Amino acid sequence: MANAFLAWNNRIDGATLAGGSWQATLPLVNLQSPVMQKVARSSSTASSSTQFTIDLGAARAIGVVALLAHTISDSGYARITGAETAAAWTNLAASPSDFTNAAWTKNTVTVTANATAGPDGSITADRLAATGADSSVMQGSLTVGASSAFKYGMWLRADAPVTLSLNVQGATTVSLLQSTVCNVTTEWQLFTVAGSTGAGDTAIRVYVGGWNSFSTGEAVYAWGADVVVGNGTLYDSGWDAVWPSGTLPPELLNWEDTNFWFATLSVGDLVGLQSPFVHILSSEQYLRHWRVEISDTFNTGSYIDIGRCIIARGWRPGVNYSYGAEINFFDISPSVVTLSGTSYFDQRPKGRMFRFSIDAMSSTEAYSYALDMQRVAGVTNEVLLIPDSDDTGNVPLRSFAGRLTALQGIGVPDPSRYTGSFELKEII
Repeated sequence: MANAFLAWNNRIDGATLAGGSWQATLPLVNLQSPVMQKVARSSSTASSSTQFTIDLGAARAIGVVALLAHTISDSGYARITGAETAAAWTNLAASPSDFTNAAWTKNTVTVTANATAGPDGSITADRLAATGADSSVMQGSLTVGASSAFKYGMWLRADAPVTLSLNVQGATTVSLLQSTVCNVTTEWQLFTVAGSTGAGDTAIRVYVGGWNSFSTGEAVYAWGADVVVGNGTLYDSGWDAVWPSGTLPPELLNWEDTNFWFATLSVGDLVGLQSPFVHILSSEQYLRHWRVEISDTFNTGSYIDIGRCIIARGWRPGVNYSYGAEINFFDISPSVVTLSGTSYFDQRPKGRMFRFSIDAMSSTEAYSYALDMQRVAGVTNEVLLIPDSDDTGNVPLRSFAGRLTALQGIGVPDPSRYTGSFELKEII
């Protein structure tokens, strides 16, 4: 069990948003509106439409990125990346996931297009099968510039472990040589090579395979070549399922259910559920530029909605909230009873409330976090709550963005600890 995670002081409001394709009447800037139902709506469900970049204007400490009130389907994936410069989003590689394309030169290798699902869930990963010694696919003449830093990344997976070289050479000379050897396993992994060109190299060639490490009879799946100038992407979440498996207990599922094997929420389960997609960073990052990518290949709709984006620092207390915490739904639906005793209701959306106390805070936590949350969020601004990020299956059911219902005092029951009580009411 992980301690609770709380985030406030949302940096999205002062950021510059760009990228993707969004409907003119429901534009991307709606993510900066505190009104949750004032959504940003993509022009299609294509991945090229459902991505966007966030420029914070300056490097900020970021610990969490969340998408609220979204309509990403039960088979959707999301990826969060962060970088120091905007140049990290410019990929020099042509056809980065299509190795059948002529941009990739093949050497004793057979490429099968769309052989399996890539790390984003789409059936776009190609199979590279070695037909001889020193097999490889290569792309050349990528202009990086003299004396410039670069980064080359590739997602790789194999049904059995394979030793594979991911390497870079100078386009005109062999004076530049960078390589990493990947012992590829059965899970998708992102492998990278980072280096810099010399004064005599202005372009590079990138390879998958070669160096006698990829030989006859061996095969790997490859996806998403990424070649960037500069430091490139410094933080990469990988592709996360928006609605994780294991959310529903087995006893609530029938053999005939389409979600039987993974216990994910079905399309029907998602109706009326305003749970956020939450990614808590593996470690706090001090970066200016961020990108959110969404892959929802099997979405049967013609667009996706996102009501709000939260990008903030966050706080995980050293000692978790005490026993006795409560979660419940609230219902604001008004009702009227006629003279005959018949009740009529105007049904409204339901929301969640969470009441908890933290009874063993340090002075730093009490004043720099708990009291700061009251100062910045008050009772008007949002606070993101994840009660237990380790409880992956229940994160969609327990996590929400809400407002503090009251600003209660920070107590000092003894000289060694501080206490605080909090109640959050979901924004609907």
